[in-house]
Amino acid sequence: MQRANGMCSAMTQAVTNAVLRRMVRSAPTAAPDSPLPARALRQAAARAAARGAGLPLVVLGVEMIDSGLDELVAGFDDGQLLVMIGAAAGPEGVLAIDAELGAALTEMQTVGRLLPQPAPRRDPTTADLAMAEPFAHHFLAELRAEVGDAPLARTLADMGMLGRFANPRAISLSLPDAGFRVIRLSLDLGLPDRQAGLLLALPRHSPRIPAPVLPPADPVWTAALGTAVMEAPCTLDAILHRQTLTLGGVEAFSIGQVLPLPGVSVSSVRLEGPGGAPVASAKLGQMGGMRAVRLMTPRPAQMEEMLPPPPA
Repeated sequence: MQRANGMCSAMTQAVTNAVLRRMVRSAPTAAPDSPLPARALRQAAARAAARGAGLPLVVLGVEMIDSGLDELVAGFDDGQLLVMIGAAAGPEGVLAIDAELGAALTEMQTVGRLLPQPAPRRDPTTADLAMAEPFAHHFLAELRAEVGDAPLARTLADMGMLGRFANPRAISLSLPDAGFRVIRLSLDLGLPDRQAGLLLALPRHSPRIPAPVLPPADPVWTAALGTAVMEAPCTLDAILHRQTLTLGGVEAFSIGQVLPLPGVSVSSVRLEGPGGAPVASAKLGQMGGMRAVRLMTPRPAQMEEMLPPPPA
């Protein structure tokens, strides 16, 4: 009986201390122009911990800052579980779970209660990622449900867990070198000396400008425009051969002189549109006493034997 009374007294004292810490602590709040309301972050973290691991926690403070990639990587501590989050295109952000929160998630899912001693300092493993996965999944889902029309709502809409970063250096090699919105949550786990931290870094996107809504096109006007375009004149050039000559050779031309056209046949005609754009291949002939060309299917390229160069 005495032992039971002592345990009840200790638990009551722990709860009282936690309440006092929350009352006297001045928690930083989100900036007025914050894209994610602090209330949504508090509720998302508390609900994710309860639903993912049965862990009751209280969010003591919310802080939001803008950071570059180098400053973000330099701010990570040893022992943090660095969860890779992103979409199908690859990682875009990171969810950092510190050692205390990671240990609390593991303790609640293994022994069903929090241990009174602080978590040991060690490097996180794949097993820690598996224990933290339900919390991370629920946290992102709760944020998507809470943010509504916030500027980062479209970023969160497609994000999920993609694994973990082995170390902070892997983050600098995987994430784009751009601006990030860094969200820090300070958490109270309800026991003395068991405060935890959670960090979420999301890429900053410029506001999406909605596409203008165009009225439906008038079918009569569309038909008239199509008719006018199709009746526009178009000039095609029939090119049999192109040859580069020197100015002196052209000036030496004489009447009756024959110019050799190597590799040219009546099937070598090319029809070209404005600007030299190729249109079709053709065969040279005549019709009604006039020169004419017949459109042909382009011939496949033929490979020829490579002959040795003639002797000098």
